[in-house]
Amino acid sequence: MPLRPENVGVMRSSGTIVWLRAAVPTLSQRLEGSSNRPLLARHTVAEITVERDEIYEHAANVIVDTEGRTVEDIAEEVISIWKR
Repeated sequence: MPLRPENVGVMRSSGTIVWLRAAVPTLSQRLEGSSNRPLLARHTVAEITVERDEIYEHAANVIVDTEGRTVEDIAEEVISIWKR
């Protein structure tokens, strides 16, 4: 997770950083019933998103919007990015 600048550097040196971006309602739906997310016990998805979106945007080499797309479609796009 690129919350620390030094982590972004390590991630960049390892390859391309792809942010799979999704809206808060989508993230909330995907995480519904998840019991292994400690931050969600103290914060809402919206709070976490407000805190992290800008960090993720600046860290990412590429942003892939996942809204309304199938897993297969998203995977195909990420693979095409990886092959560049």
